[in-house]
Amino acid sequence: MLLAGRDCRAAGGQRRQGRCVFLDDDRCTVYPLRPIICRTQGMALAYIDEIEERIEVSACPLNFAEDDDLEQADLLFMDGFNERLAALNLRYCQENGLAAAVRIALADLACPPA
Repeated sequence: MLLAGRDCRAAGGQRRQGRCVFLDDDRCTVYPLRPIICRTQGMALAYIDEIEERIEVSACPLNFAEDDDLEQADLLFMDGFNERLAALNLRYCQENGLAAAVRIALADLACPPA
C-alpha cells in the first residue's frame, strides 16, 4: 500500500518498523488530523491506575530517558480527556451504527496487516 507516494512495507512485505507510517520525508502527512498522542508530543502523559493505586506514565523515549524522575507537575494527566473522548466516540458510533468496542491501530489504517 502506498501512503503519500511511499511504500509502507519493507522488502519481504513486512510493515516498516521504528517509524510512524504517516511520516513522509520526516513530514507528517496527517498533521491537521493527527491523534492526541502526536498533538502532545514532547510531553509525558499520565494516567491514574486506580487498581494499582499509582500513576502510569507514557513518554516518548526520544524526549525522556527511561530513568528520568518526573514530578507530577511535569505530567499531562489524560484521564479527563480520555473520558470525554470515549463519550464522544460512543455517541458517534451509536449514531453511525458502528461497534464502539472495536479499536483500529492507526498504523493499520495506513498500512493494513499483510
